[in-house]
Amino acid sequence: MAKSTVGKSPTTKRKTTTTRKPSSKRTTAAKKKQADKPLSNDLRYELVVLLFIAFSLMLIISIYFNIGGKVGETVRYALFGAFGVSAYILPIYILGASFIKIFNRDNARLNNKLSLVFIAIIMVSTFAHVLYIEDAQINKVILEKNTFFATTALYFEVSAKTHLAGGMIGGVVGDFFEILIGRVGSFIILVLIFLSLGILITEQSLAKLGNAILAFFKWIGHGIGAAFASMSTKIKKDMAASKEQKEAEERQQIEGTQSPVKDYAPKTRKKGINFLERVTLKLSQGEEPVEPAEEAVEAKPKKRKSYKVNGVDPFKQIVAQEEKALAKQSEADKIKPEPISQAVMTQITYDDLPVCHPLN
Repeated sequence: MAKSTVGKSPTTKRKTTTTRKPSSKRTTAAKKKQADKPLSNDLRYELVVLLFIAFSLMLIISIYFNIGGKVGETVRYALFGAFGVSAYILPIYILGASFIKIFNRDNARLNNKLSLVFIAIIMVSTFAHVLYIEDAQINKVILEKNTFFATTALYFEVSAKTHLAGGMIGGVVGDFFEILIGRVGSFIILVLIFLSLGILITEQSLAKLGNAILAFFKWIGHGIGAAFASMSTKIKKDMAASKEQKEAEERQQIEGTQSPVKDYAPKTRKKGINFLERVTLKLSQGEEPVEPAEEAVEAKPKKRKSYKVNGVDPFKQIVAQEEKALAKQSEADKIKPEPISQAVMTQITYDDLPVCHPLN
């Protein structure tokens, strides 16, 4: 049987092709969402850490070198006024803590240690205040008025200008300790606090900490001893070298100044008769020999000035007159005159000569 198709409407399939085009509204909305999307917590954390590093570097150039300009001078004045001598430690503390926190973000244990280090810095300011200021000043009463605020302002100004004591914070804490337990007790308590903080920060017992400190000082002493030993050996070598050099110079000086060996052999005279010949001659003539004095070294005759008058030397005239006088006397005594020796001629001085002027 054929199926009836009565009451059924014929259905026809239509093929429709639709192409979706990206609307400009959707793209702008996506861009707005990306722009409004906040930075991640990691990026914010790193930016904050970098800001702290930059701040610590600015503190270093301002506090240690004072080249930070007007802003650096203001920050330097404020830190010294607040912390005193501990202001020298703060830049290093901030820089080290910032570098450590970059790699240890969610480390509660590290955060506790950094907090203990900051407390130790405050205790350094307190110790400097107790050491520098002898009596507490914040509890003084002048004209029935408390001087707390005036004293803290004074502590701030003194530390900011002189870079001494503990500043305003160390002054308040130090005066509190001095009021309660006195100055000596404050020193004792502060030493105990430093030891406790060292144990908590290093997480080592006091015995291990003491051994570590002793080992550190032994290492320093060993280094100093080695340096002194090397220095002493170098000094000894230098002294030995200088001594040898001095001895060599003395030997050279002695060898240079040493006179050659004298030849004591008798020397024959080229002119005249020697002593033995004169003695034998006198003995042959029947005269007693006279021992001469030590023969002096023949000196070169001095050059005399020749004064001539009418071509005649007056010195020769005096010698001729003396010879004539001796000849007359010898004739009277019937003694053969002897020629005037060189000694007689040298006894005649120039004062005996007549004043003569050389002819032109």
